[in-house]
Order: sequence, then C-alpha cells, then structure tokens
Amino acid sequence: MEGSMFFALFLLHTVPDFFYPFARGNVVTPFSSDGNAPVLVLPGSFLYFGNFRNTLYINQNGFQSFFTHFSGAIPDPNANGDIIAPLWTSFNSDLIYYQQVTNGSLLDRATADINSMFPGMHFSASWLFITTWFTASYSTSTGIATFQTVLVSGDEISFLIMNYGGITPTGQPWLSGYLSTSGMYHYMIGEPRPSSLSGSTNVGIPGRWAFRTDGAILGKFCEF
Repeated sequence: MEGSMFFALFLLHTVPDFFYPFARGNVVTPFSSDGNAPVLVLPGSFLYFGNFRNTLYINQNGFQSFFTHFSGAIPDPNANGDIIAPLWTSFNSDLIYYQQVTNGSLLDRATADINSMFPGMHFSASWLFITTWFTASYSTSTGIATFQTVLVSGDEISFLIMNYGGITPTGQPWLSGYLSTSGMYHYMIGEPRPSSLSGSTNVGIPGRWAFRTDGAILGKFCEF
C-alpha cells in the first residue's frame, strides 16, 4: 500500500534528476508532539563545525538537529543548537524518508558530486545519510514542498547538500540554512520566498546548495 501510494504521488510530483534516490529508504515515524522522530544513530561520526556528532533527530517541520532534539514549528533564527534547516516552516509531513549509505554506487556518486562542486578536494565519501521530505504539506496554507538533505562524510571532512524540488508559495514564516550551537557558524539562503529555492544555487546547479561543514566560511542566518 505504501509503495503504491508513493508511486502515485511520484507520478504527480516528479523530482529533479540531481536528487539522491529515496523511495527505498525507511519512512520516519512516529512523530512526537514537538515534531521530532525518535533519535537515529548515524553510520559514523559526522564532523559538524568542530564537534563529532553521532546521532540525528529528524523533525517534520523541515529541519534536523544533532546531539539533542529541538522543537519548533515556528522557525527560530536564534535557536541554540546544531541545526540543518533546508526549509524550516510548519508542515503536516506524512512522507519523510531516510537512508544510510555505507557502500555502493551512491558513495561513488557523492564522491563525484563533491569533487565537482569543490574542485581540488580529492575527496572520497565513506558514508551518506539522506533525508527527503516528499510532498510535505504546509500546516496553515495550501501547497506542498519536496526537498532533501544529504550528509556526506569522509576522513574527518564533511559536507552538506540541500536539494530542492517542487515548492509552492506559502505565507508562513520560514527560513533555510544552518546554524551551530556556538553561534559562530551560521548561514542563510537569501531568497525572497520558499518557491525560489528550486531555482537558486551556490554550486551552479539550480535547486542545489552545498556546504563544507567541518569548518566553513562564516555566514549569516536569519528569518525571511
């Protein structure tokens, strides 16, 4: 039943070719009252701005947090936590998929992607953690959004890829970017509306943003 439902939705809402596969992944469930799923153990340590993180909380409201869970349907640009927010807003998310990858062709693909987006790195991916919010519906307005994060780790070097598919407009508060517990490392994607994310990029691929996260250039993280 779940597979047929996914296939029907997929036909109506196709995703860009640069998305990593997710239909065969696990479905995140159940969610607690604060929007978090039970804690997940990562395939290895993910170096996030000076701290090795081994656990991850996926929140239905379009963000993930390391180490400890963080609640909030309303995006908070001043939140004190290690948070990755591809599209933080209030969602009624029914289909969130995650997949841990430690071998196979997806590692080769991630290795090629990172070396293409970050020339001169000579990087080799050792594991991935893929999370996909598929046709997530907004809580207080009509419309849906599909987006994805890919954590890429290898030899104490780490990267974050954020992929954006179809995203309809919303009047809800939202933000997109990342921040850290120290408050020192934070970044915003400076688009005027969520639907613009599908055509924006910092790596030459519209709909894709990528960052080195073991120690990246300082940025600004704020609410739109």
